[in-house]
Amino acid sequence: MAGSSKVAWAQLKVGILAAVTLAILVALIFLMTGAHNPFSDKFVLYTYYPDSSAMTEGAAVRLNGILGGQVRHIELTGSSNPARAVRMTMEIDERYLGPIPKDSEVGFSAENVLGTKYLNIQRGQSHENVHPNQELKARDDKDFMEMLRSASPIVDTMQSILTRVDRMV
Repeated sequence: MAGSSKVAWAQLKVGILAAVTLAILVALIFLMTGAHNPFSDKFVLYTYYPDSSAMTEGAAVRLNGILGGQVRHIELTGSSNPARAVRMTMEIDERYLGPIPKDSEVGFSAENVLGTKYLNIQRGQSHENVHPNQELKARDDKDFMEMLRSASPIVDTMQSILTRVDRMV
C-alpha cells in the first residue's frame, strides 16, 4: 500500500508542476506578444467608415502610436449614409480614457509594408474628454494601396526617363 500512495503523490507533484509550467508559458506569451491584459478594465468607443479597408477584428488600436486597445467588432450598419456603412467597435484600456479628447479622430495606419493595419487615434485639442460608448470621428485617410496606385504614373515616368538616359549613355 505504501508504494501506491508514493505513486499517487508523485503523479500529483507532476500534475502541479505541469500546471505551473503552463501558467508561466501563458504569461510569457502574453508579455512577448504585447497582448492586452484580460483582467484590466476596458471601455468601448465607436467609429464609422465607408468600408473596412481590410481591417480585421483583433487589430491594434493605438493612441498617437501607443498601443491602447484593439478592434473588438466590425459590422455593417445598414445605414443609408455611405460614410457610415461600417461600424468599428474599439475596446480601449481604461487608463487611456482620460487622455482622449472628444474631438480626436480615428484613422487607418499600416504597421508594415505587408499591409498589417491598425486604427490610430489622433488626439484632438478639446478640453472635454471622451466618455465610454461614444463615437469618435473617422479621419478620411487614403489607403496605403491607394497611395501606391496614385504614385504608379510617377514611377512609370521615372522608368521611361531612366530607360532614355540608359540609351544615351
